[in-house]
Amino acid sequence: MSHRDNGSGPIPENDWSMAHMSNLPMAVVEWDQDYRVARWTGEAERMFGWNENETLGKGLLELGLTLPENAAKVREAMSRLKDGSTRHWVASTRNLTKSGKVIDCTWYNSLLSDGTKTVSVMSLVVDNTAMVNAERALKESEYRLRTVMDNSLDGINMLDLTTGRYVVLSPAQVEMTGMTREELLGMTAEKAYRLTHPDDREITISQQKRVLEGKDDGSPVEYRWLVNGEYRWFSDRRKLVYNADGDPVAMVGLSRDITEQKKTEEAIVGARQQAEEERARLSTVLDQMPLGMVIADPNGKLLMGNKRLDEICRFPMLHSASIKEYPQWVAFDPADNHELSAEERPMAIALMTGKVSGPKEVILKRGDGTLGTVMSSAAPIRDSSGNLIGGVSVIWDISERKEIERELTETKARLETVLGKLPVAVIVVSAPDGKMVYCNEEVGRHFRIEVNGVPRENIFTGYPIYHLDGSQYIVEEYPTVRAMRTGEMVYNEIIEYERSDGTRGYANANAVPIKDANGNVTSVIGLRIDISNEIMAQKGLARSNAELQQFAYIASHDLQEPLRMVMSYVSLLKKKHQGSMNDEARQYVDNIMTGGERMRELVNDLLTFSRIESQTKAFSKVDMNEVVGSIIALMGPAITECDAKIKVDSLPSIHADEMQMSQVVMNLVSNALKFRRKVPLHIEIYSLTGPREWIFAVRDDGIGIDPMFSDKLFQMFQRLHTMDDYPGTGMGLAISKKIVERHGGRIWFESTPGSGSTFYFSVPKAGQ
Repeated sequence: MSHRDNGSGPIPENDWSMAHMSNLPMAVVEWDQDYRVARWTGEAERMFGWNENETLGKGLLELGLTLPENAAKVREAMSRLKDGSTRHWVASTRNLTKSGKVIDCTWYNSLLSDGTKTVSVMSLVVDNTAMVNAERALKESEYRLRTVMDNSLDGINMLDLTTGRYVVLSPAQVEMTGMTREELLGMTAEKAYRLTHPDDREITISQQKRVLEGKDDGSPVEYRWLVNGEYRWFSDRRKLVYNADGDPVAMVGLSRDITEQKKTEEAIVGARQQAEEERARLSTVLDQMPLGMVIADPNGKLLMGNKRLDEICRFPMLHSASIKEYPQWVAFDPADNHELSAEERPMAIALMTGKVSGPKEVILKRGDGTLGTVMSSAAPIRDSSGNLIGGVSVIWDISERKEIERELTETKARLETVLGKLPVAVIVVSAPDGKMVYCNEEVGRHFRIEVNGVPRENIFTGYPIYHLDGSQYIVEEYPTVRAMRTGEMVYNEIIEYERSDGTRGYANANAVPIKDANGNVTSVIGLRIDISNEIMAQKGLARSNAELQQFAYIASHDLQEPLRMVMSYVSLLKKKHQGSMNDEARQYVDNIMTGGERMRELVNDLLTFSRIESQTKAFSKVDMNEVVGSIIALMGPAITECDAKIKVDSLPSIHADEMQMSQVVMNLVSNALKFRRKVPLHIEIYSLTGPREWIFAVRDDGIGIDPMFSDKLFQMFQRLHTMDDYPGTGMGLAISKKIVERHGGRIWFESTPGSGSTFYFSVPKAGQ
């Protein structure tokens, strides 16, 4: 076939057909016998990009329409058309455009002849790219859908709304129901209803109703389905499928077996409930503790604290999200009073280092603005694998203790100041080693040494001491050592001690053991009062008293003989010469006899007074009822003469010298008889008891005594009346006073002039 003639004249048949084909909505290409382009329509230009001038006379392969992999297939087709073995050929190929774009085309090829021979090949080309892409996308979509259905762990199903039966079932859907595909495809709605748990049927029906009415929000519905004889939990979501007319034709469901999830949730709920119970128990335990406690997570967020913590801090602790927020609670280091940073808090240190922190003393600014001192300690909390999961801090309030320590320090300072000025040697020794931990300045004056600091040895055992009989103490006998060993106090022990310069002195030694709560001796306080001057004075007084007593005894004894001689001769003179004496001479003789008798009484009383200390008996049990009874019997005539009535109460037994007690009672009863009024006399003898002594009383209703004479009354030879009014030597009460004092007691009186007197004397109880 030749190229188209551009001259005028009637259009040949082929040209006329081509002109019409140019208006078709597809590309039209005419090939000559050598398969070169003879015609190229505008649609072909639009489809492939080349215009007619660029394509005329060029072959198919020359144009580059065909992809290289399709070249062989095109040549084969051309050969078949050329040799006449086929007249029509349809091919779907992928072609290249001028711009290099690949498009999918369908070629409809036919031979054109003039009746005798083939003159050209006509190709109608349709661009199927969009359709091919759609088909490809559909296939890919179908593939993906099938892949999803085949591999989804969730069940996928589609229910035909017309038949009410399943038409699509994924493998997972079949597997989770425990039924075969055929059983599911043939299942009716009634059977599905029966397989649903009775308590859940209404839920599933309501969901389907909402879906059909378009009111479902897509939320899953949980229900139980009978699978192999037991109910399992499922979660379903459902959506409608519509046809081209917008009518619902099917319902797609997505099912998931959540049985294990439910079990897990139940376990979690149980575990959470158990954790809450444990937390409640822990909180109860923590609230009973006397210490403040707080628990934090690994970041320092405070999770739990007890009531005591709030009481200590006086503000809530549980609002810190991390360690960096800790400085909101102002705290100071007592060492230098600097404010603690977040990282210096014990809890922060424990969490950051994973090690125990503290205990650390901290000054805390409380919620009410006051300052308090606390001890804080923190430790990390780890799980069974050793991983840090939090921390716990313990806080205890030591404000009161610190205040007590401060007061003790001040008290100690004041005490040391006072002790340093006391005229008493004071030491404190620790037990059981006996090391001295304190001594005051008087210790140095006591031993005549320089006391600088605290010596290591116990000074009270560093120098020898002696009993009053001159024998030396052994160490075990030292008062401080005995108090330490026995736990008993040693008091008022008179010792002789040796000073550093070799001289000796006397001291009243005392030792007081200090015990802990268990009764163990922890230290001993030793006190010594220097009584050297007093002892020396006592010794001098004792010597003087001894000499005086010896003198009084000798004097009174030596006076007895000449006095007896004078009295004898005066008595003989009166007897032999009474008739030859005048009245004046007889009066002189009587006066001599009266004076001699008084002298004899004075000598006897003085002798008695001097013998109170020297001629005594050992104390023994004395029944005072017997003593008073014997005195009353002895003085019976005098009592009868005075018309006196004596009442005696029951009296106790005492530890005393019986003879001297008789002397005291006789003196007091004798005075009551002597100093009476001119009315019948009443005397009462009774006793009183005190904590440490017995008190005896002799009461009368005689003339009484003016209290102004209380000091004078018990002195030697003291008289308140003349000899003419009331005879006597004035020694009776002095003797009684000395006897009572020898027994460790005292004597006194109470009186109202004209109404009588009561004389009291006391005697210590046995052992006191």
